[in-house]
Amino acid sequence: MQSIDGKSSRNVPGRHAARIVFRNSRIATAFTLIELLVVIAIIAILAAILMPVLHSAQLRAQNAQSAANVRQFAQAGVMYTGDNNGYYVANGQGQASDNFYGWIQQWLNFNGGGNGGTDDTNLTLLSANCLLSPYIQNPAVFKSPLDQSKQYGLIGAPRIRSYSMNAGIGCYTNPATQNDPNLGDTWLNPVNVKPPKYLVYTKESQVINNPGPADLFMFIEESPDSIDDGSFAVQPPTSAYTTKWINVPTKNGNVCPFGFCDGHVEIHKWMVPGSIPNVQYQYSPPTGISETGPGGGDIDIIWVAKHSTAYVTGNWPY
Repeated sequence: MQSIDGKSSRNVPGRHAARIVFRNSRIATAFTLIELLVVIAIIAILAAILMPVLHSAQLRAQNAQSAANVRQFAQAGVMYTGDNNGYYVANGQGQASDNFYGWIQQWLNFNGGGNGGTDDTNLTLLSANCLLSPYIQNPAVFKSPLDQSKQYGLIGAPRIRSYSMNAGIGCYTNPATQNDPNLGDTWLNPVNVKPPKYLVYTKESQVINNPGPADLFMFIEESPDSIDDGSFAVQPPTSAYTTKWINVPTKNGNVCPFGFCDGHVEIHKWMVPGSIPNVQYQYSPPTGISETGPGGGDIDIIWVAKHSTAYVTGNWPY
């Protein structure tokens, strides 16, 4: 097509050509509503896939940190024993106001202060009244990263302890009576049962076999609902079915860390996690023994019992 002056109009950019270029650039850089919805849906699917993986990884990391804390307690217990003529650290029951010092002197609950005192949250009191404090300099070690308990359940200042000591070890309140075979946690050896049925280990030389030092646990992470004094007790089985939790371990990811008398730690996996109550963040320790109810004949409870103590005769009844 020729213009009046004889030149081709195709060589001169016009309004129509410019408009076409402008429209093409808009189409190339914009998203439609459908495309946006597809992208959002893909992101949501990826998040749904990744969130459980990330949660599982976080749970494993927190369990590893808790196991590291338990290892420090177990190794502190070993060092204390070596510095005190082979005697285990005292594992008495009670609160900070009691006239007795043990591995810990504290009573936890959810009333805001621990039996009217400040046991729940006072780190200074914790360090001052703990025979293991010379071996554990960091008070943060006393609290598991998985324990969310506070003064009033989930409200108030954070509580400061998540770990307890095996009720079968170090149960005495007076160094002059450390070798008394009648001493021990009342769940193991009730005062009206003589002679005692179960071993109470006050000195490392008493731990020989069945269980030995690598099988007798010293420290454990306890459920926030169950923890009170520094002692962790489980009902030893007198038959295949008379077992029940007295205190309750944790089941974070269906596992729980145990620190043993030789200083090593294991993350034990529960076989029947349904027998361990879910954490409610209210004080609710189980009571009594059941042959047919929850926990009766539970292999997890039996495992803990057999790693807590042994019969005086050396043989389990079944």
